[in-house]
Amino acid sequence: MIGSTSDKAGERAPMKIYWTLKRRRFNLLIAAVACLWTAAPAHAASGPPLTVPQPQLDSALQCDEFAHRDRSPVLFVHGAFATGPEEWDWTTRPELRARGFDTCVVTLPERIVGSDLQVAAEYVVNAVRRMYREGDRSKVAVVGHSAGPPVARWALRWWRGVRKRVADFVSLAGVNHGVSLVPSSLSGTALMTPAG
Repeated sequence: MIGSTSDKAGERAPMKIYWTLKRRRFNLLIAAVACLWTAAPAHAASGPPLTVPQPQLDSALQCDEFAHRDRSPVLFVHGAFATGPEEWDWTTRPELRARGFDTCVVTLPERIVGSDLQVAAEYVVNAVRRMYREGDRSKVAVVGHSAGPPVARWALRWWRGVRKRVADFVSLAGVNHGVSLVPSSLSGTALMTPAG
């Protein structure tokens, strides 16, 4: 009897030490996470800082006067080989204007062909921020076509502050899985074909 009691006590001691160490490790992990959380950079809540000069970003955005405060303003993001006005001013934009929506178009650098996706996304970030501010804090609807949706998706993914200001995102034939440029035998130019 006496031997069995001491054996049980002896078995409990290693378990007690095990759980004490486990608890200390857990507390250390919580403390480390708390330190990292509070040490996060100031831009973490809104996203990384923009590298493109502000005047350049602002000149790429063309907006109507914000007169319809009851509806979300619409940002159009163009596809490859076009500018914002070339793609949208003769198609969907006039129809939405006629239906009472405020609209803006953004023109991405280099007609988005050969431009850096991260840099192009800064144009969308700036556009959404300005539209939100000038549109009386109305959330923005973003519509992208062709090569425009991946740019808008990048902005929504990496700039959390922008994501919070977007009501809807519409991708029209977005090349979300990439494209390859293939030489065309007909015109001597390159054609875009789905990657895969």
